[in-house]
Amino acid sequence: MSFELTDEQLHELDSAGDKPVYALSSASKREYVVLPIDLFTRLCASSDTLTMAEVGELVNQNMREYDEAGCDFTPAPAAAPGAAGSRLGRGG
Repeated sequence: MSFELTDEQLHELDSAGDKPVYALSSASKREYVVLPIDLFTRLCASSDTLTMAEVGELVNQNMREYDEAGCDFTPAPAAAPGAAGSRLGRGG
């Protein structure tokens, strides 16, 4: 699945560099992680025995370490109605 990002969302992604970017659904309050494709590919290829659940746990572990390092959630302004990913950003 893929979708187009707004200019503001692209700016957030570009400014994050190699750090993960977090997206929060304002409707469900579910949080997502947006990774550069090369990082995602490396995670998946790091071991041919890893399941997607194990890759997810590695991402979650990275998120916990990021949070423990003092990086607070900083929501970006809401995107236009109907735009994918209503909020982006984690300050750090």
